Amino acid sequence: DTGPGPGVRTGVHSTAHGAGGATSRMLTNRTFLATLFLLIASTSTTFAQGSNKPCGALTLQGDATGTTDSSSAWNAALEELARCGGGTVEIGHGKFRLEATVTKNFLNRASKITIRGLGSNSQIILATGPEADGVVLQNLEDLTIEGVTFVGSPNLLADGSPNPEAGADVFRALHLHNILRGRIHNNMFYGIAAPTPGAAIIKATESYLTVEHNQFLGSAACQSGGAYGGVIMLDKHIGVRVVNNSFFDYGVLNGVYYSKTPLVWSLAWVILMNPNSDAPADARTNNPVEIAYNQFDEGAVYTIINNPEPGPAVTERCRSTE
Repeated sequence: DTGPGPGVRTGVHSTAHGAGGATSRMLTNRTFLATLFLLIASTSTTFAQGSNKPCGALTLQGDATGTTDSSSAWNAALEELARCGGGTVEIGHGKFRLEATVTKNFLNRASKITIRGLGSNSQIILATGPEADGVVLQNLEDLTIEGVTFVGSPNLLADGSPNPEAGADVFRALHLHNILRGRIHNNMFYGIAAPTPGAAIIKATESYLTVEHNQFLGSAACQSGGAYGGVIMLDKHIGVRVVNNSFFDYGVLNGVYYSKTPLVWSLAWVILMNPNSDAPADARTNNPVEIAYNQFDEGAVYTIINNPEPGPAVTERCRSTE
């Protein structure tokens, strides 16, 4: 077995030919992989890169209940992608609870990554709290997230009583920065409440982002006191495509009802702010914007706002109960 990483393969090959220092390199690589697997084994989320897979081809398996924090396993997987120079995380069946931010800056380490799930069978439960992001990804040439179901807390507890934590899931579910070509495709966002001023379900800065064939069901992000909040918020954008998405004020997943729009008020479903005129001309192409073939209902104050002027927000309330 030559091991999962190209460094291990090189070490074994060099040892066979008697190259000096090869044994040390091989042990170093094995030590790194052993440390990585020990870290991931401490959670119920399973992370595997089989010996027959190339570096950067990863699989995450969740647990059935979604009660155990899998943040460390996710951070380890992203670090492995960075070490490999890019790659793909395949999300298997199960639930992945995030109680801490999953984050990676790929600058000078990787250029292209893909995160791919199995639809409603691959659920990421956002439970970082209203002051922390869920997933933060920075500095990529190419990013694809597809087939993933992002879930907030249910409106009701198992006994049918109101859930006191229903209105405070996360600050921003996805926070993307400096993504040259980003594609958020065929995902679902159920009942995510982002109640802090300036929050968003998807926030992208200095990026060219395509959001297509997604469903935003019962998710909402706060705006208050001039700090704009929207379900999709794009700041200093290079380009934008929001096409063939559904924006509704409720959704039902596995028989569970989700609707955070009565709890958190979004200024708009889509907010475009401060086009990035400093971006390179070949990437910017005059900051193109395409918003077409979407379904919007009454879950936000406005449907789309383009480059809002600074000033007081429409309402000062982040939660309807305040």
